[in-house]
Amino acid sequence: MHLHHSVSGAKQAATAVRALAMPPVERRRLLQKVGRTVRTATRQRLRSQTGLDGQPWTPRKRHSTRKMLRGMGKTLRIRPSEYSVNIGPTNPVAGRIGGAQQHGTNEVMTAQKMQAIHKKSDDKPATKRQAKALQAEGFKIKSPGTQPGKGWRRASQVWIKNNLDRARAGLILRLLRGAKSKQSWVLPLPARTSLGANQQDINNISDIIFSGTRA
Repeated sequence: MHLHHSVSGAKQAATAVRALAMPPVERRRLLQKVGRTVRTATRQRLRSQTGLDGQPWTPRKRHSTRKMLRGMGKTLRIRPSEYSVNIGPTNPVAGRIGGAQQHGTNEVMTAQKMQAIHKKSDDKPATKRQAKALQAEGFKIKSPGTQPGKGWRRASQVWIKNNLDRARAGLILRLLRGAKSKQSWVLPLPARTSLGANQQDINNISDIIFSGTRA
């Protein structure tokens, strides 16, 4: 889904008639200014990670402190037409990602997709989260110098992270849990609005149109 939001509704301001009667070049210049106003407000929301309603976005499930939609603001371009202006990313991939965040969606994830995403990190050391999960499942290792079948001890998080990569840790964890590998699952993505115009933005747009159409 491409992320484009029309602000042509600003024509409903009291000065709409005069705006429509403007020469095309002047009207396009006015719409360009409206677009810059909306883009500035959108970039501010992206930086503060807040929606059109002023409320913080729904956090990630893993409570990561890494900002969402990083760099999206830099890709926003203004495209004025005869009677409206569109603001959206120039990159189609960024547009699809932004659209999914803007409106919310249910993304179907497959084992193949996950493998492609984590392919480069599978050989990295097991994560702290994996180490904790393995301990919770009772993962044990053989104590050095003991006879076969004897001397097993609970693996420490340090041992797990130093001796297992992420792929092996994940496999052992699935075996301990007796879980069957899922081939596909649904990841709900909540709506996180940024592009558009709230009431304050609409007021600012109305002021711009009023100033630009005064005789």
